[in-house]
Amino acid sequence: MTTKTKRGPSSGTKWIVSETVLLSNPTTLVQSPETGLRGLVVATGEPLCSLHVVISTCATTDSYAHKDDGLPHTLEHAIFLGSELFPYKGILDKLANRSLADGTNAWTATDHTAYTLTTAGQEGVLNLLPIYADHILYPTMTDESFVTEIHHVTQEGIDKGVVYCEMQGRENTDGSLVDRAILDLLYPDCGYSSETGGKLKNLRSLTNQQVRRYHAENYNPDNMIFVLSGNVDADGESFLEKLDQVEQRVRSKMPVQKREERPWINHPVPDLDMDAVGILPPVSRNGELSPNTTTNKAKEITFPSEDESRGTMSIAWRGPSYEERETWVRLQLLWSYLTDSAASPLQKAFVECDEPICAGVGPAHEIFTKGYHQLWFNEVDVD
Repeated sequence: MTTKTKRGPSSGTKWIVSETVLLSNPTTLVQSPETGLRGLVVATGEPLCSLHVVISTCATTDSYAHKDDGLPHTLEHAIFLGSELFPYKGILDKLANRSLADGTNAWTATDHTAYTLTTAGQEGVLNLLPIYADHILYPTMTDESFVTEIHHVTQEGIDKGVVYCEMQGRENTDGSLVDRAILDLLYPDCGYSSETGGKLKNLRSLTNQQVRRYHAENYNPDNMIFVLSGNVDADGESFLEKLDQVEQRVRSKMPVQKREERPWINHPVPDLDMDAVGILPPVSRNGELSPNTTTNKAKEITFPSEDESRGTMSIAWRGPSYEERETWVRLQLLWSYLTDSAASPLQKAFVECDEPICAGVGPAHEIFTKGYHQLWFNEVDVD
């Protein structure tokens, strides 16, 4: 890896530039020592060029919000409703379409929020980067847009709103309810157990002021990274020029103070109290459970269903830490062997047999700071 400094053409910032090769792909990382703004360029040679703006987000219970208020998700929707320089809803998609892109998109995960754009070649992405950044860093977040996009009550007394209806469609499904119960058991008193999409009862009382405060506390230059990949210039010169425009905009707004704390970095995941939560104890290196299983209790939840004789069962374990990448790969390979086809051992034992216990069995996992993996049994006979 080689490290050097370059002065930005717009802001005059001395950017720290680190160049290396990752899996045969030239990679350039740039960072502003003044604001903490970062950018990563990965030249893969693919015909398409993608931009991902990733922000570390965490939903917790504090003085102004509850962990199930859905602040990360509601803020994601608010970003696309206009910015200070471009106060028009939908302008991002219109500009993206002119670059032969299929609009813009975003997702909210448990530990981050990401905004995406893909075009043929880097020119379209780079032209939109400062505009996209203005939406992310300086959205309008008006009260009117909050009422329309997040939640409102119609004249007929019906709860509506884009976010509200989205969550209404999945909150009471068996998969969502079981997953919420699993995360509450695995990560008590931790942001990993939060409903980042927002629970309906919380969305009904959420205010735009809460969303604005969450944006001010989390959407900061030192808490995000711009990732450009695909058919791009390996040296990252064009990317740095556009990112420097964002840097100039940030510095022109107000003096930037780097935060002392960041989500997930300064708040380690607490260890599990097995007796308190009543779940499986740790597994020994030879794969055996501890003989003391008297505290193991199954947590039962109910969900609406047309067939009350069938249900869903899930078993979950705390997994390796984020740094144990090889262990995660081995786990995924193991689960594929156990469940991937009709000839797999667990499929043969529970599904492809004379007296099936369930209609399907499959794994899932999340690679958090301390992740988890689980096994799902679908359409299980309740009796």
